Amino acid sequence: MPTPLEKTEALLEKARTDFENIQAKKADILEKEKQAVARLEKIENTRILQLVNMNKIDSDMLKAILWMLDGARYLWQGEEKSPDSGNC
Repeated sequence: MPTPLEKTEALLEKARTDFENIQAKKADILEKEKQAVARLEKIENTRILQLVNMNKIDSDMLKAILWMLDGARYLWQGEEKSPDSGNC
């Protein structure tokens, strides 16, 4: 039959082992959290770049539309400034 001191030492050793396991799990969780945050930041950065590129495309498209409308305004202004008349 173990003595009270042996019981206490056994419980203390079990507590130490449990504490080490908890520390290892905590470190693993923290590492996984870092990886998840890094992935989210990468996704956010990619999405921001996509939006910037989309806005650039929209801006370029808008410029092209305005250029075409400016070139074709003689159609609704009723003036003789068609591209063929040499006035443009």
